[in-house]
Amino acid sequence: MPQAVLTRAIEKLASAGERAGISVEDMIRILQAGVSVEALVDLIERNLPNNYIPRLNDSVLLEGNGHTLIVIEVDASRRTAALTTLASPAIHYENVPWSKLCPEQDTRKLLSDKKSA
Repeated sequence: MPQAVLTRAIEKLASAGERAGISVEDMIRILQAGVSVEALVDLIERNLPNNYIPRLNDSVLLEGNGHTLIVIEVDASRRTAALTTLASPAIHYENVPWSKLCPEQDTRKLLSDKKSA
């Protein structure tokens, strides 16, 4: 692969990572911990603003709500999700637009999971 193409690819990855809230330093640590480039790209893609597609059991933050919620249902045709709190008594949210959700970003957890494996 020509040097210029490789340099441009790395620049694009760094730019996308920063837009997703993942610093270049964190991306380097993630890769040095043995996480694949494909897994890093997936992490970046899922954390890009307005690009997040929730999955069942994802930990998310709801716009305007500071508590961690868990995705319990995804409606792809309507681009909505149902959420629940972890605390008791559980509070449920229905038909929440994906645009109001933000994945709980915890790159430290990704690193610690990889180290303990």
